[in-house]
Amino acid sequence: MHQLKLFFISLTLLLFSNLLHAIVYENAEDKSVKRWELLSPFKVGSISNIYDKKHKSYIIELDGVATQSAYILKLKSNTKLPPIKILQWEMNYSEDFVIMVDVSTKKGQRSLIYTPSEKGAYLQFGLGKNAISKNWKKFSRNLEDDLKRYEENNTIISLNNFIIRGSGRLDNIELLVNHIVKIPTKKPLKSKIKIKAIVKKEVTKKEDITLPIIKILGDNPILLNNGEQYIEAGATAKDVNGSNLSISISQNIDILKDGEYSVIYMTKNSIGNTAVDRRVVRVGKGLTKKSKIIIKDKSSEKEIREETVEEQPELTLPTTDEMEQELAKKILFERELLKLDRPEHPGL
Repeated sequence: MHQLKLFFISLTLLLFSNLLHAIVYENAEDKSVKRWELLSPFKVGSISNIYDKKHKSYIIELDGVATQSAYILKLKSNTKLPPIKILQWEMNYSEDFVIMVDVSTKKGQRSLIYTPSEKGAYLQFGLGKNAISKNWKKFSRNLEDDLKRYEENNTIISLNNFIIRGSGRLDNIELLVNHIVKIPTKKPLKSKIKIKAIVKKEVTKKEDITLPIIKILGDNPILLNNGEQYIEAGATAKDVNGSNLSISISQNIDILKDGEYSVIYMTKNSIGNTAVDRRVVRVGKGLTKKSKIIIKDKSSEKEIREETVEEQPELTLPTTDEMEQELAKKILFERELLKLDRPEHPGL
C-alpha cells in the first residue's frame, strides 16, 4: 500500500513538472482562434485553426495581404515570469514577416522586433534569411538578453502582445520555464600548417547593410483622456539614398479603456530590408500632456537638442462678481475680528 502511494506521488510530481515546462500562449489544440485579433486600420485577412498534416497537429493559419495584414495574440500579462525569459515558437512562412513582442519593462514599454534578415538595429533582430521556408522551423529567443543588448540596466516586467505581420502558419508559442536553450558555438579549427591564400573582398553596396529610416510625425508618446479620439499624424520613410518608401500603419487602440497602446509603422526597401518603429499612445484620466521645446544655439541658430516639458493645467480665473463677493466677505470677516479685539470703552 505504501509503495502504491509513493508511485502515485511520483507520477503526480512528474506530470506537474511537465506542466511547468512552459507557459503556453498558443498551441491551437483547443481548435479555436479566440485569442487572436486582426490589427486595425486595415483588418484585412483571416485567422483559422486547421490541422496541418505535415506538422501532425492543429495550428493557427494567418492569411492576408502580405505584410499589410497584421495579427495580435494577447499574452497573459498577470503571469509571473521566470528569471530567464525564453520565448519559443514554431512557424511555417514562405513570405516576408515581422514579429513584434510587446513587453513592459522597468523603464517603460518596449517592442522586441524579429525579421527574416541577417541585419539588426536598435531592439531589432534578424532571424536569418532561411527563416522564410516551406518547412516548419522552431525559434527560441532570450528576451531579457535581447533587451539588455541595447539597454543594459533594464529588465522585463511582463509580456503583453505577440504581433506578427505577414501570412503563414504558427504553433506552440510559449515561454519556457524550467528549460535553458543552449546555443552551440563554433570553435575555430587549429591547424599547424600555415597556408597563404588570396581572399577576394566583395564590395557590399551601402543599401545592402543599411535599414530604411522611419520618421514618426507628431507627438510620441501621445496622451489621451479616456474617450478622446486618436488622430493619426502619420510617418515618412526613406532609404539610404534618400528615396521615399511606402509605409504601412497598424494599431489596436481602445480609447475607452485606460492603458498603453502601440501604433506600429513598417517599411521595406528595394532589396527587402525591413524597418519597424512605434508610437506610444497612453489612454487614461488626469494625464499631464507634454510638449516639445527646441533649444537653440543663439550664435549659430542651430538646434542643440529637444526637451519635453509638461504643460501645466489651464487655470480658470474668477469672474468680477465672484471677486467682489470674496472681497466683501473678507472685509466683513476683518470687521468682526476688530470687534472682538477692541476693548470696551469705560463710558459705554
